[in-house]
Amino acid sequence: MRAHVDGTSRIAVLGDLDGQTGWAKSIISQVAARGIHTVLQVGDCGLLWPGRGDAATRDIERACVEHDVRFAFIDGNHDPHARLRAVPVASDGFARIAQHIFYIPRGARWNWEGRSFGAVGGAYSVDRDRRTEGVNLWAELEEATTEDVNRLGPATLDILLTHDAPAGVRLRGLRLSERSRLRSQAQRDLLRSVVDSTRPAFAIHGHWHQRHTQVLHHSNGSRTVVVSLDQQYTPGSWVVVNLATMNIEDPRTSAVAEPDSRSDVRTMVQTSGEGARPWPTGS
Repeated sequence: MRAHVDGTSRIAVLGDLDGQTGWAKSIISQVAARGIHTVLQVGDCGLLWPGRGDAATRDIERACVEHDVRFAFIDGNHDPHARLRAVPVASDGFARIAQHIFYIPRGARWNWEGRSFGAVGGAYSVDRDRRTEGVNLWAELEEATTEDVNRLGPATLDILLTHDAPAGVRLRGLRLSERSRLRSQAQRDLLRSVVDSTRPAFAIHGHWHQRHTQVLHHSNGSRTVVVSLDQQYTPGSWVVVNLATMNIEDPRTSAVAEPDSRSDVRTMVQTSGEGARPWPTGS
């Protein structure tokens, strides 16, 4: 898939949808009104869900056609993994769901407007005890693996998309069982290894339904701005990335995050969750 971007190379990145196509259509309309024609979604999209037919795909496809938008998503934990993996992957590394809708497999890399992107979807479902295998849970396929990470490789990225948050990103208000805490932490440690090896300017994720921004520092002195996105029907569920300037624009406040600007990053962190209660493991 070629990114369809405007003269300023702006794209939108969207958090969890959980199958809520109404919110997806609203975002598609909003970003198109801003002159943006590419949406990336960071997992728990819900397309190809068993028992729902193709209605959700048709709804989003119609919105994409109406607004001239391309929509691409990675997988989360609440996605039909077996069905997604059955979709043929084209030579560009994307799996086409519909004319304007694409699934981005784990470990994929691509370049748009001179910027390098990478994706590692998947996470552990902390609610799996309330789910049914093969109906709304695919336990053997949902978590990111070392094979996914190896497929991505260690080469430097500009933007990394994941579903879960890398270790070191503090999250608010989590109450997890010991099993969920340990399995989730293992996923986050794996993703932190990806961030440390690829050292992206921005890492953007969903999964925990929280909106804040934090900075992770690397041993070579570089750093990654991590943007955590909220869920559907919340104003913190999406951001705009300007690929020409490598800024992230917050549509709620018009705030701009610049990975090379120490003062802007510090201000953004202070106003968007830096003081939140830490993740239970202290990461």
